[in-house]
Amino acid sequence: IFLVDPDGNVIYSYFKEEDFATNLIDGPWRDTDLGAVFRAALAISEPGAVAFTDFERYEPSAGAPTAFIASPSYDENGALLGALIIQVSGRPLGEIMRFTARMGDTGEAYVVGSDLRLRSDPRFTESAAVLEREVDTETVRRALAGEPGVVITDDYRGEEVISAFGPLDFEGVRWAVMAEMDLEEVLLPASHLRRNLFLTGIVVLALVAIAGVFSPPPLTRNQ
Repeated sequence: IFLVDPDGNVIYSYFKEEDFATNLIDGPWRDTDLGAVFRAALAISEPGAVAFTDFERYEPSAGAPTAFIASPSYDENGALLGALIIQVSGRPLGEIMRFTARMGDTGEAYVVGSDLRLRSDPRFTESAAVLEREVDTETVRRALAGEPGVVITDDYRGEEVISAFGPLDFEGVRWAVMAEMDLEEVLLPASHLRRNLFLTGIVVLALVAIAGVFSPPPLTRNQ
């Protein structure tokens, strides 16, 4: 959390990193997303509106993927006090997208930014992939173009999947939200059903054949 006065001075910072007590107008971090979101917040005229910057690496936080959300702050007389800015790490978003209940062994959900780079770590990525790994698939591009859908396609691993996708827009930033499961796992229940029906059919035919062998001959008129 940051409090920045109207002149751009960072007068409060929860973590007290290198950006604390600097100026966001002419100081060393003016060209970072923190400086950009501060200027965007001061330009807001609509009550309750916020400014938002997409995830980028932020040097004062050891280069960690960081987003910022900000809003102007006023006193009881309507005079501008400055801006309240919240720094957001990628961890909460990653935890939400890694919730895979009822998604089987291969299901996963993840978010991709307009630069085609991940905004959350996929389920099957061992190392940190946010802002590192590029996901340039047809479904990601369709989602970023504003199109939702569900198709069979190859995912970023080259696996054939059922892919459900769509755009997510927030304060001028668009992400592609993806939910995918390997096609083989999706079709597994149908495969089991076909196998069970096949076995049932064999049993029925066998019973019919046995019944035909052991059934008495038909009665004649004389009998």
